[in-house]
Order: sequence, then C-alpha cells, then structure tokens
Amino acid sequence: MSHERSRREFLKQGAALTALSAAGAWWRPGAAQELRHVEAATTFGRVRGVDERGIKIFKGIPYGASTAGAGRFRRPAHPAAWTGVRDALGP
Repeated sequence: MSHERSRREFLKQGAALTALSAAGAWWRPGAAQELRHVEAATTFGRVRGVDERGIKIFKGIPYGASTAGAGRFRRPAHPAAWTGVRDALGP
C-alpha cells in the first residue's frame, strides 16, 4: 500500500513540476529573444533554422524526392537542389 501511495505522490509532483516549468518558460521575459537564426550547408543547398538555447533546430528539410507516381516502390532519389537559403523553420 505505501508503495502505491509514494508512486502516486511522485506522479503528482512530476506533473506539477512539468506545469510550472512550462509556465516559467512561457512567462520568462526575453524568452522569444533567445531564438536566433542559424544557417547550415547541405549537399543540396543552404538551410535556415533557429538556435534555441544552444540547440540547432531545422524542420521540414527534404531528404529525398517524392515517391508518388513513377517513383512508387523505387529506390529513394535525391531531392532537387535549390539556390539561395531555404527556410527550415517549420514542417
């Protein structure tokens, strides 16, 4: 019985800490200013992402060509190269 109670308390405390840390990050002044754009070179072109507190984040980079239509059930093909800097800020 005491084991179950301690597990329940642990889960309550974990949920409370998660909620507080999420609220603290949202309310912290200057949190939005911590994001800065970073660029990286890939084989197919340059991409722009963000640096959030030392973690580089790149979203939505094409890693292969479309597999629809004639590409169905074939080996993956390289994506088309691009010029300039491609935004990799979202899906």
